[in-house]
Amino acid sequence: MSASDEKAPEVSANPAAQAAFERGQEYYKKKDYDSAIKEYTEAIGLNPDVSIFYTTRGNAYYRSIGQYDNAISDYTKAIKLDPDFNFFDYASRGRAYCANKKYNKAICDLTESIRLWPDKDIPAIVYECRGRAYFFLKEYDKAISDYTEALRLDPENEEVRELLREAQGRG
Repeated sequence: MSASDEKAPEVSANPAAQAAFERGQEYYKKKDYDSAIKEYTEAIGLNPDVSIFYTTRGNAYYRSIGQYDNAISDYTKAIKLDPDFNFFDYASRGRAYCANKKYNKAICDLTESIRLWPDKDIPAIVYECRGRAYFFLKEYDKAISDYTEALRLDPENEEVRELLREAQGRG
């Protein structure tokens, strides 16, 4: 079963907030990020203590080009609200920092995500993004190390393979 076939999880005891969240999920799946943001914002207004509302709105902001500051703000709120799931939000905020060219902050968050990730089943994208941050800071040896780990986790990723070659050429 794919993620798009799954019903949105029940995350709120408030039925109106849950309904807005589910509508947001549907819009997100259709890549209608502006509508998703509107629905997630409604869910937050109805129940502001549910971290996944901020995480999902942050994801929609991240996908909506140029809204990285909003994404970072939402991931920060989600981290504060749900310390048990913050490994994912640290990774997401780290990616948003990287996209926003705040490389040192990206490295801090991505490193924290790696440290906290349960069972160390870390997605390759976390290492890839941290590698990009190191690369832009001209820390090529660290970039090479992270790209190598990303390729170990995702050996078919040709984009990371090219990033690794570029870092090796500069390191």
